[in-house]
Amino acid sequence: AELHEAESPSARYQALGRIVSYVQLVSSPSRALPVYAARFWRWSFGDRFDGYAVDDAALEAAVEAQACGFLEPAPADYRSVLRAAAADTLAAVRAPIGPLPTTWEAFCTAESAERCVLLEGDPLYDAFALDRQMAAVRATARAMYLMQLDTAARVSPGLLTDAPGGR
Repeated sequence: AELHEAESPSARYQALGRIVSYVQLVSSPSRALPVYAARFWRWSFGDRFDGYAVDDAALEAAVEAQACGFLEPAPADYRSVLRAAAADTLAAVRAPIGPLPTTWEAFCTAESAERCVLLEGDPLYDAFALDRQMAAVRATARAMYLMQLDTAARVSPGLLTDAPGGR
């Protein structure tokens, strides 16, 4: 509502920034699922996944490979962008870990007697992290695209509704 009611472009972009922040947060398993609790007595203030390094070259190549097909159909609203990003994260966590006989949920449960940890630079974990980072990029682009469509509709009210498949 704040974004739609904003008069100036800077106020709209500020509101979009807050929306994008939430969208990007839920692309991380520890933010979309109840899987992490800080343990200040162990100097653990965040989930290790949240600090996982971004492989800029791999992410850029993945973005280029996907083009922009994920933008259509346009999202109905920002809440649907957020919900879709969170649902995508949940599906990713429930997916199998490559050829292993388990899912990524093995890292999320406190009931397990054993602690699951992958090796440093593990290609399976790298692929999972890249997928989550791509999910953040896709969801961010969808939120930005929705703002562009809303701005275009504000400037030229009949422009989008007159177009084939208009909003």
